Amino acid sequence: MPNDSVPSLLRRAAVVAYPSLDEGFGLPALEALACGTPLVASAVPAISEVVGEAAVLVRPGDKAALVAGLNQALAPAESERLRIAGPKRAAEFTWGKAVDSYAEVYEYARTK
Repeated sequence: MPNDSVPSLLRRAAVVAYPSLDEGFGLPALEALACGTPLVASAVPAISEVVGEAAVLVRPGDKAALVAGLNQALAPAESERLRIAGPKRAAEFTWGKAVDSYAEVYEYARTK
């Protein structure tokens, strides 16, 4: 699937399930948030940090918790909250901020 078709597919989804057991960053989660699609994801450190309060987080590897999270995200009021919160949260992550963060790390390492 071409990368440019992903946003359109995400916007049409009722919910995105991202039950990852381990993540370095969680770019697919951020993409779902940016598209305003309700997200249910594993509460692993990297994903929790990326999504904040803009997703339903569930215990990793727990099928019942995933089902409950999906039901929660599909409830009309929660779905609307997530559709509003997702793009706001995603907007906090920019390439400029990433570059600034790396520059701070390098500067710290250089001066120590």
